[in-house]
Amino acid sequence: MPELDFELIATAAEGLPVVLTTAPDVAQNSQFIPILRDKGVVVGIGHSEATYEQTMKAIDSGLTHAAHFFNALGGFHHRVPGAVGAVLESEDVTAEIIPDGIHIHPASLKLVIKTKGVRNVCLVTDSIETAGLGEGIFKLRGQEIEVRENRALRCGDGILAGGISNMIRGVRNVMEWTHLSLDQAVRMVSLNPARILGLDSDLGSIVRGKHANLTVFNGDYQIKQVYVYGKPLL
Repeated sequence: MPELDFELIATAAEGLPVVLTTAPDVAQNSQFIPILRDKGVVVGIGHSEATYEQTMKAIDSGLTHAAHFFNALGGFHHRVPGAVGAVLESEDVTAEIIPDGIHIHPASLKLVIKTKGVRNVCLVTDSIETAGLGEGIFKLRGQEIEVRENRALRCGDGILAGGISNMIRGVRNVMEWTHLSLDQAVRMVSLNPARILGLDSDLGSIVRGKHANLTVFNGDYQIKQVYVYGKPLL
């Protein structure tokens, strides 16, 4: 990545924190990791077939995150641990999980939480534009996507095209699949991602002096109200 290209990205971000997902096994991507880290970018691995050795080298260079862990990442084998093995082994690498019951098995989610600890796991939806639109065929970015049976599939080959769930459903699933407390499950969608982005002094928990960005939901995981800077939106 030429220096000028990143400067354009940083300018477009307008001061917002930047998370960049890279495949350290492709071209010269790995050599830019320490440069990006020095600029305050959170560098993650994703959409990669990197080996265990390549991933560990990237981690040593400053890679600290794994995008939608397991998905679009080379698999784990007991003799060839790959990127999955490297991420699980590395205590300081955080991992995103898509808890929709489609992208990963509940047992895989429990394994990651047990291995990485609640503090180092974030829940993400990976949702695309078809989320909430019901079943049907949609054209997105030049591709046809079919939504059926709670899956968004690429027409032609049936490959998952992204998520169609939402965050509150992910919290509910984690509560049903694990023995975690509600506080622990909510932490994975609030304080953990805020800390990864370097925003935990302002966001992620209910503390005097932080922004009052809050989601209120009932015992059935139905959202009743949302507050942004203390102001209700619903």
